[in-house]
Amino acid sequence: MKKANALLSLITALLMMAHIGYTSYAYLTMYYNPFLTNLISYSFMVCVCLHAILGMMSVFLNSDGTKLNKYPGYNKATIVQRVTAALIFPLVFIHVNTFKYMQASAEAGRSWIIILLMVSEILLFATVLAHFAVSFSRALVILGWLKSTEKQKRIDMACIVICSLILVFASFAVVRGQIMMFMS
Repeated sequence: MKKANALLSLITALLMMAHIGYTSYAYLTMYYNPFLTNLISYSFMVCVCLHAILGMMSVFLNSDGTKLNKYPGYNKATIVQRVTAALIFPLVFIHVNTFKYMQASAEAGRSWIIILLMVSEILLFATVLAHFAVSFSRALVILGWLKSTEKQKRIDMACIVICSLILVFASFAVVRGQIMMFMS
């Protein structure tokens, strides 16, 4: 089950990068293709839901990591992984309807709601990218593709840097686009 979930997490990560990349492109260029957006989004969400189900089954059915205080230094990443996983779902529910909420808020002249929605978008990006950053090397270890602790640390650091850059870029693109559409 853990190997299936690890492989699924890598597929989900690819779809996540495609979704973030296409959304950023759409906001920067103001070009929107509903078919492409829905194809990427729905594929991504199916994988996210399956990943969440397998992850919860792994934790609760196999008692995989339910005693997080046993090795506190080692478990910091696990705690970040679990907390971010729990935060993703409420933020996704807002994210799915953000455009509709922003449009209604703009029509009603409620710019403060638009700002709150932009903040929730950035929080979603940060949460998803933090989850990915602490999970990527773990998936490689579970699949047997990574054996060296030193390489794992380097991959973790590279993931943190890359995810931070993606966060800045995507936040800029989306907020810029939303300001242009809803606050001008």
